[in-house]
Amino acid sequence: MKVKEIYHYLNTMTKWEDDIVSEMSKSDLFTKTTEYHKKSEVISTEQDETREIVNEDKKYTYDDCFKLWVDIIDEKKKIYNLIEKAKNENGISDTMLSINKSYRVLISALKLGSRNSVKNTRIKRASGYIKGTDGVGAYEYDVEVVTTPKYDTKYYLDNLDKYTNIADEISERIDTFNTTTDIDYTPRWSIHASVENLLQE
Repeated sequence: MKVKEIYHYLNTMTKWEDDIVSEMSKSDLFTKTTEYHKKSEVISTEQDETREIVNEDKKYTYDDCFKLWVDIIDEKKKIYNLIEKAKNENGISDTMLSINKSYRVLISALKLGSRNSVKNTRIKRASGYIKGTDGVGAYEYDVEVVTTPKYDTKYYLDNLDKYTNIADEISERIDTFNTTTDIDYTPRWSIHASVENLLQE
């Protein structure tokens, strides 16, 4: 399996875990309800009766859910160890992944700053009041608003190019690893299975 396919499989396994949480929260799996019909207290000739109430008939138990979840966790550990081994063999480190993410955030900030750091002149209207011999008078006038960059925009644009190139190179290495690296792993379960399928196997 390619690394990218294995990550997709891991996402499916995480979804299964969420589904198991949902199943294990259903009271029918961990409790049973019994009714005691005390008929003899009213009519001495009648016999008391015990009835078990089944709200939802499940073909698996709470313990089955628990064991499947543990199996999924063990399988995920096995897969992550295989991925870690492949990363080491291909020179892909967790540090590289983390730093690339940081570069991408830095690039976003530089893009925003360089896009907004432009000289801009606009006119807005303002009003004033003057007290004269004829009383208070209001008047309007133009205000010229000039916005100029505080920093050397070229410097940040150059850095934007520099770090974009670095991040792109790292991303390309990671993408190549994810799409071309084979890992010797055969899925234990079908990626198309539901938790109900897995519990009834």
